[in-house]
Amino acid sequence: MKFEPQIDGKWLDVNNDNFLLFKPKHKLELGNYYTAILPLANNNEIKSDFLVVEDPYLVDIFPKGIEIPINSEFTFVFSRPIVPITSLDNPNLPQPVEIYPKIEGKFKWISTNILQFIPKKI
Repeated sequence: MKFEPQIDGKWLDVNNDNFLLFKPKHKLELGNYYTAILPLANNNEIKSDFLVVEDPYLVDIFPKGIEIPINSEFTFVFSRPIVPITSLDNPNLPQPVEIYPKIEGKFKWISTNILQFIPKKI
C-alpha cells in the first residue's frame, strides 16, 4: 500500500484481518487530498482518494449529571462521522471510548457519529 503524495509513517498491527492501520509520522495538513493505492495481481490496483479533515472530538455525552446509576446506557456524540453508514452493524468497528471504572457491556454505533454503551444487565 502506498500514498500519493507520499506519507511517511508506519503500519500498525491491530490483530484484525479486516482492518489496516497506518500511523503518519507527522500530522497531515488540513485540506490536503491524498490517494491510497493498493497494488493487486496483474499490475492492477485499487485507488481511493481522501481529504484530510479536522480530528473528531466529543460534542456531548448523555445522560448528564454527577451521579448516574451504573446500569445506565451512555450515548456519546462526536463532531463528525467516525464510521461509514454501510457498516453500522459490524461488531468490529472502532470503539474510541473507554469507561473507567470498567463496566461490563457492549458498544453499538447508532449512527455514523453517535456511539452508545449498553451495560450488561445485573
